[in-house]
Amino acid sequence: NKLTKDALRAVVMSAVDQCCAPAMSHANPGDYFDASTGARKSRACSSGKEGCEYEDNESISQWKEFMKEVALDKTAGDEEYDSVYLNAGIVAGYPQDLIKMLDIIDIQSSEDDQAVLSGLMYSFPDMIVLDYNQEMFGNNQVHKGLVDGCVFEQHDHEMPLYHNKKMTQPMILQTPGRFYGCLDVLIEILGGESHRRYLMSWEELADEFEDEDRQLFTEFLTGGFNVAASEEEA
Repeated sequence: NKLTKDALRAVVMSAVDQCCAPAMSHANPGDYFDASTGARKSRACSSGKEGCEYEDNESISQWKEFMKEVALDKTAGDEEYDSVYLNAGIVAGYPQDLIKMLDIIDIQSSEDDQAVLSGLMYSFPDMIVLDYNQEMFGNNQVHKGLVDGCVFEQHDHEMPLYHNKKMTQPMILQTPGRFYGCLDVLIEILGGESHRRYLMSWEELADEFEDEDRQLFTEFLTGGFNVAASEEEA
């Protein structure tokens, strides 16, 4: 209940550092729901489809400003320019609260879920809480690349993964955007064996970096223990 202590019936969603879905550039906050009745006022378009392409416009500015203001209020300023945007990919809550949310959003298969749920958060702020500190949901950041975007590390091979900036240990990790290289890295760090479909060998991958970055990358991958020895034992 730590995340929902100020909104006990809220569902929890993860927070990411990028905004927004293309559909959100075709609607303003408040367009999707009647805040008095909960009824849908309009439908979100299908992101990426014809007529629903991304536009960097006033609507996007309004969504960003709204999300930043909420984060500023909830985190006392810590997350003002960090991970403040709703990610519809992971949701947790009590069954009755999830059912209530689904009933209200009345989402159609063609609608963009991030747009609709961001609209719900705007019209009914007590229904959704974002996990700004990545205590429950952890997100790797594909747009930053493997070195900077694969943000979970391990002190030693018997410890859980932790966020290398927030120092939290979330229960669930998400690696969106087909970030397969990061998935393979995490599997290896945890002592598993990746399929190696999307990741070169440690040596080949390290050779892609300059000397200083190569050393940092190797230390990140090995997590302070001898990967070669671990692979031989396996």
